[in-house]
Amino acid sequence: MNTVQPIRDKEKLEEMKEELKKKGTRDFLLFYTGINTGLRISDIVKLNYNDIRNQDGTMKQYITIVEKKTNKIKKFPLCNVLFVEMEKYTKNMTQGEYLFKSRKGDNRPITTTQAYRIIKECGEKVGLTEIGTHTILIMIYSGLRIGELLDLRIKNIHLKDRYMIGGNKTKAGKNRIIPISKKTEPFIKKYYETNKDKEFLIINSFGRQMQYSNYRREKFDNIMEKFRMDHRPHDTRHTFASLMDSAGANKLCIKRIMGHSSPDITDNVYTHKTIQELIEAIDLI
Repeated sequence: MNTVQPIRDKEKLEEMKEELKKKGTRDFLLFYTGINTGLRISDIVKLNYNDIRNQDGTMKQYITIVEKKTNKIKKFPLCNVLFVEMEKYTKNMTQGEYLFKSRKGDNRPITTTQAYRIIKECGEKVGLTEIGTHTILIMIYSGLRIGELLDLRIKNIHLKDRYMIGGNKTKAGKNRIIPISKKTEPFIKKYYETNKDKEFLIINSFGRQMQYSNYRREKFDNIMEKFRMDHRPHDTRHTFASLMDSAGANKLCIKRIMGHSSPDITDNVYTHKTIQELIEAIDLI
């Protein structure tokens, strides 16, 4: 879905709900289920009558599912407001009937792509903006891989001291210090302040961690098409290395920031002096 930001305030939340109600109860409850359970959209679209009601027709207190991504059995409680809405919505449904049916064919669920499109279009109507270009710029000015960016945790963002802790691919790259560029500091600060009660810096509209496949399909590729460019997310890392080299940045600092192993780097211990050197290096671009 093109809108990755969570709903920032109650006013926007109410606008989204009202706009979706105009489209119908199905679309409204699709969104409402997401914000009140934290379920992934791929799991929400597969929900059916039996996930909400017992054999005797009484309402369940929990949605129990096998998560598509993790294959784990998880329970998601139905809060009071969602319980009431679901009770009304499923009143005349039958066993095995999908909650969010496609309008094409008999008892077929809408696809995740359709679900994303529904919420994206509604988000645009109420003025929610995209963050795709901002995340690309953050990668260009940090050397982060896309997976590392999406894995950044709020607790590891140190705005006052202008650095982040992240990295997950190699031994040298894990839990490394990534200085925050002045050029992308406003974007990172914005995400931090918006999502500070969440676990991850970059999240989807349901407040969950943004997944690579969704980011690539719904964000990055769309931007490449819009600007008629042909790049992969990893190309931003090459751009970073080239910019740093052209600016004459210290090569050891470049290696540390990018998480490259080197005989010159014997440990992952960072002193205040080291962090300041990394900040000074990144400020060259």
